Amino acid sequence: MASSPQTAPSSPPLVRLPFLKDSESPQNEWEKCKTNLEKWKEGSLVETSPLQNLQDCQKRMVAKLIWRTNLLEDTLPGGVKEEETISILEKVYKNDEKEENNRYSGSAIDQLVNHIKALEFLLSHIKSDLTEEIILKTHEIMMKGLTTEEGSPIHNGKYRQYSVCAGFHTFPSYTCIPNAMGDILKTYNDRMSMKDHDPIVLATWVYYHVVSLHPFEDGNGRMSRLLWCYSLMKDGLPFPPLLTSGHKKSQKHLVSCLKKDRDLFYSNQPYTTTLSVISLSLGWSDFLDTLKSLLS
Repeated sequence: MASSPQTAPSSPPLVRLPFLKDSESPQNEWEKCKTNLEKWKEGSLVETSPLQNLQDCQKRMVAKLIWRTNLLEDTLPGGVKEEETISILEKVYKNDEKEENNRYSGSAIDQLVNHIKALEFLLSHIKSDLTEEIILKTHEIMMKGLTTEEGSPIHNGKYRQYSVCAGFHTFPSYTCIPNAMGDILKTYNDRMSMKDHDPIVLATWVYYHVVSLHPFEDGNGRMSRLLWCYSLMKDGLPFPPLLTSGHKKSQKHLVSCLKKDRDLFYSNQPYTTTLSVISLSLGWSDFLDTLKSLLS
């Protein structure tokens, strides 16, 4: 499914997405994101801030990411409130106290706590190559205790054992998943090792290929989004971004981009990559605003 390249992936041509205003340029946003990351690594993007402020900012960004991801994927549990839930998730992230971490077991937000713990586990391996074991364990943590719409337990941490489709699209056969995942991860790790690879291109690439493979019974969208975050943060991004167009129909925009890249057989995913650029630009604005509010 994915072959190891000899050279780093080139930046794909960015496209005009229907929801963009005439004044919004994907290319300009691309350059801003790249410049922000370079300046952040140099330490010149913002005034030096106390470590505690940065950690608090990251906790807030992580909590908002989990809430918004489940909102977009339509997987929020019933009866939960945004402000209260985000406050709880901030306390859970990077909290080593077992009593605090276990107090929400069986509660309405239990699945959100598991989601944030899955992200935490994934990011704990950010300095290592991405492996099947890491992905399977992340999925196991995220989907712990969840059931299908019919009430059957989800086989968390295991590849699906049957064929699936969405609308008129049939995903690859379950029989090819182990080999396909092996190919994806080999290509991903090879590209990540290239110094001149583009972070947005690579993050979009791994997201696109995993979500298109649909390796699990459930949670493929959430798992692929986590991998998108992981890849960008592995390349130095100081916060976990949300894959979104910033509109109420964001999920439809994402599905549309994936479909166009798939139907037109684009090897460099220009539509999904353009959406990634817009998402990352929104993420930088949110991160800098949040950090500024903590410093004031």
